[in-house]
Amino acid sequence: MRANILCAGFGTRLRPFTYLKPKPLLNIGGYPLVERTIRQLHADGVTDIALVVGYKHECFNYLVDKYGVQLIVSAQYATANNYSSLQLVAHRLGDSLVIDGDTYIRRPVVPLVRPGVSQFICQQTQQGREWELITDAGDRVVAVRKDSPSGYCMSGVSYWTEEAAALIREELDKSGPDDYWEDAVIRILDRVPVYATRVKMLLCEIDSLSDALSLGLLTPDELADQCSETQMAEKLKGLTNDTYHIQLDGKGLVLRIPGQGTDQIIDRSVEAAMLEMVKDLDITPECHFYAGGIKTTDFLEGYRILNHDTLDRFEVLGVVDIMRRLHDIRMPAGFRDTYGPSAVLSVLSEVKLYERQSGVNLLTDHERELFYDFAREMDKDEKRFCHRDFVLENILRKGDDIKLIDFEYACFCSPYWDYASFVTETRLSGPLLDCFIEASGADRTRLLKAMIIVDYIWGLWGFYRECIDYGRGRIAEMDRNLKLLQRGEKLA
Repeated sequence: MRANILCAGFGTRLRPFTYLKPKPLLNIGGYPLVERTIRQLHADGVTDIALVVGYKHECFNYLVDKYGVQLIVSAQYATANNYSSLQLVAHRLGDSLVIDGDTYIRRPVVPLVRPGVSQFICQQTQQGREWELITDAGDRVVAVRKDSPSGYCMSGVSYWTEEAAALIREELDKSGPDDYWEDAVIRILDRVPVYATRVKMLLCEIDSLSDALSLGLLTPDELADQCSETQMAEKLKGLTNDTYHIQLDGKGLVLRIPGQGTDQIIDRSVEAAMLEMVKDLDITPECHFYAGGIKTTDFLEGYRILNHDTLDRFEVLGVVDIMRRLHDIRMPAGFRDTYGPSAVLSVLSEVKLYERQSGVNLLTDHERELFYDFAREMDKDEKRFCHRDFVLENILRKGDDIKLIDFEYACFCSPYWDYASFVTETRLSGPLLDCFIEASGADRTRLLKAMIIVDYIWGLWGFYRECIDYGRGRIAEMDRNLKLLQRGEKLA
C-alpha cells in the first residue's frame, strides 16, 4: 500500500499562520499535521509516501530526510483546483491512500481500510456543509450530495484499487481548472464499485484557526506563537480577548484572538464594517480580519497608553477631537438592513441583553425602571458612529499624536455612550472634567445618567465573562453615581 498526501493549497482561511507556513505544518500536540499523518502511516507499515506540495513548498523539504517521503511540486496550485494535485500522483493511485494533508487525524487510518475495495472513509458531518455520500443497502456509493448539512461525508481519506485508479486517471485528464478530484470519482460511480467505510470521530477538519481553538487542539498562546515568525508571542493585557504582540515579515503586529463566548455579544462583521469607515481618518492603525474573528493590527511603535495619573488637558482635548470626527460620520443607507440590530444599537436593548446574559439581578424594580428611562433617553438621540470603549488602554499617544484602537464594540448609537465611557473609565473630575464637558458640549446631568448606564452594562458584562472583581468595581461606580444623581448633585 502507498499513500499520497495532498498539501499544495494556500490555506487562506488559516491566515495569518499561513503567511509563514502551509496549513499542513500547523503544529498540534508537538507535531505538524502532516508529520502526524506520516508517523501514523509508518507505524502501520506504509513507507512509500508522496506529498504533493505547492504553496511555500520549500517548507516541506525537511520531511525528505526526516521521513524519506517524496515531494512532488505542483506548478498549478495557484491557478487550478485540487484535481491538478491528484493528477500529479495519478500514476501512483493503484493500491493507494489519498489523504488531505491539512486534517488532524486522531487515530491510524490503515486499519480502517477494507482490503481490495475502493472506498471513502467517512464520518458524520460535524459542522458546516460537506459532500455527503449516498449509498445503497450494501454501502456502495451511488451518488454524492454536495453542500449537505448532515449525513456521512467525505473525510479527506480514501483508498483506491487499480481498477478504480485507471478510470480516475481518465477523468482527471478531462477536468477543468475549477474541478475537484472528487468530481472525477463521481463520474465513475456507475462504472466501478466505490464504498463508504463509516467511522466515528476519526479526524477533525480545521477550516479556520478558531476551529483548532474550539476543538481544544490548540490554546491561544500556542496559536499566537505559531503566528509569529519569532515563534514567541508576547501576551498583552485584555479582558475580552486574548491579545498578543507578534512579528510577521519583520513588522510588529497585535494579534487578536476572540475570547471564548464573545461571539454571543460581538458581531465581528460589524467591527470590520465600522473600521472601513474610519480607515482614511488617520485615527487608528491598519487592521486585517481573518476567519473566525481573528484580527491583526499594526503595532504602534513608540506610543504609550494614556495614564490616569498623568492625564492632561491636551490629551482630553485630543480624545474629544477623535470623538467629534467619529460622531460626524453618518450612517450609510441600508446599514441597519445589512448588518442587523447590533450595528445600530438600542441602549435599552443592550441593557436587557446583558441582564439576560449575566443571569444576575442587581436592581430593585424601581431602579430598573429608572435605568430603562435613562436608556430610552439615550435612544432618542440621533445615532452616530461610536467607539463605545474609551478605556485608557485603547488610547495611545506619541508626542502630539493620539490614536484610538480596538473598535470591536463600535456601532451607531447615542454619542452620550462615548462621553460616558471616557469619563467613567478615566474618572475625570475637576478642571479636566470641566474641560471635557466644555469641549464636547455634553450636558452634565445627561452625562451622569449615561455613566450610570455604561457602568451598569459593563458590570453585567463582568459577571457574564466571570470577571467578578471587575464587575463588582463597575457596579460600585454605578451605585456612587446613582446616589449622586438622587441627591441632585452634579458631576464635579
